[in-house]
Amino acid sequence: MKIFKLLLLLVGLSIMGCSDLEEEPVGILSAEGFFETPANIQTAVDGSLTHAINEKFWGRKLSIALMLRSDMVSLASNETRRVEMNEFTTLASNGMISEFWPRTYQGIAAANAAIAGAEDVDVDDSIKNPITAQAYFARAFYYFHLVRLFGDVPYIDAPVTDFDAATSISRTPAAEVYENIISDLEYAKTWLPTTVTSRATPSKAAASSYLALVYLTLEQWQNAYNEAQEVIDNAGTYNLALEPNFQNLFNADAIDASLEPIFALDYNNFEADDNAYDQTAPMTGIRGDDRNLGGGWSVAVPTLEVYTTWDAADYRRAVSMDDEVSIGGTVVDYTQFDISGHEFAKNNPYIAKYTRFPGPFARANARATSHNYSMIRYAEVLLIAAEAAVELG
Repeated sequence: MKIFKLLLLLVGLSIMGCSDLEEEPVGILSAEGFFETPANIQTAVDGSLTHAINEKFWGRKLSIALMLRSDMVSLASNETRRVEMNEFTTLASNGMISEFWPRTYQGIAAANAAIAGAEDVDVDDSIKNPITAQAYFARAFYYFHLVRLFGDVPYIDAPVTDFDAATSISRTPAAEVYENIISDLEYAKTWLPTTVTSRATPSKAAASSYLALVYLTLEQWQNAYNEAQEVIDNAGTYNLALEPNFQNLFNADAIDASLEPIFALDYNNFEADDNAYDQTAPMTGIRGDDRNLGGGWSVAVPTLEVYTTWDAADYRRAVSMDDEVSIGGTVVDYTQFDISGHEFAKNNPYIAKYTRFPGPFARANARATSHNYSMIRYAEVLLIAAEAAVELG
């Protein structure tokens, strides 16, 4: 440790000794001079949304945290960070929050960079604004997750240039955060295109659908109904429809052709050194399962009541749950899933949606899948409209 501190001191002194050098390198990735074309704005937008498919966000930490905090899933693990999530005893030091919290703000920072940088791009608004609107959507998407989980959170809507000021920023009241989210989504709804080639690209329908969900969260029933109904009324224009086969919604080989997803996180064939890939399948998979080169890790497991209270004739249960698999070459039902011998193997039906059809890119345990995860689907818009209508009488 003393040697390490000495090295740091020497490095610091060497930098001070060269302080008379005046260099102002402006590289292609520098904020100054980078934003010159609409393509540059798109690059920053893509960077923003890429943070969402990181293992620290939807690839594992946040998605599994939300599962554990629901009544649908129980924990098969004794790791403190997961126990805290499952039992609602999370501390600021929680090992899952400490991963997805900064990753969320990295996504926000990239969106802010795109929005600010767009001001330097000298092209007509009709060309520039539809791309910039994706950044507004991304910022709203990230803050919506934060405010629902934490309430008052620091709200940053511009690139950080004063580090000292940023480290002392205070939390913004949740009501104000929601106002900003609505404002961003309204801008996005105005400028985003009606249809997109990939549901991983924000569209007008995505902005309107999230507005409906935000209003529902705020119990603004009429606004929620109006936004949801707008999507329903324009389903043909937006190229939306319910998926005839529920299994296709969780089939990496079929999901791209479905009209039900409205906005999705695209994991297709993406893997990077910083864990920017999907681990939902192994986290929810069965220990010792002969599928997917080693089965799963048996961490997030449905409570038994989810299975036993679900109508056995409902096709959705058959798609959503695994109650019989091959373990070590022996086909067993869920009452014998502990045949794997692992201490956390549960004799419960497991979540099947993520493990059955992970796509050709999947690695061992179905990591790094080809899934596109639907963040909001047409089915949810129908339910938002229905719930809001009930509340309105």
